[in-house]
Amino acid sequence: MPLGIASWQMEAIALDYQFGSLLLPTLAPVALWLLLDREFFAAFDWGAAGGD
Repeated sequence: MPLGIASWQMEAIALDYQFGSLLLPTLAPVALWLLLDREFFAAFDWGAAGGD
């Protein structure tokens, strides 16, 4: 390996890069919304999805 980095370490770096640049900017606003607007989501009856 160049630089003395194992292949699994290079895979971990690539995964961290993708998580930080693709997933985190997408999921962070949704997570923040869920945390700040709990009353809105509490209004939903999540158990009623069974379709009685």
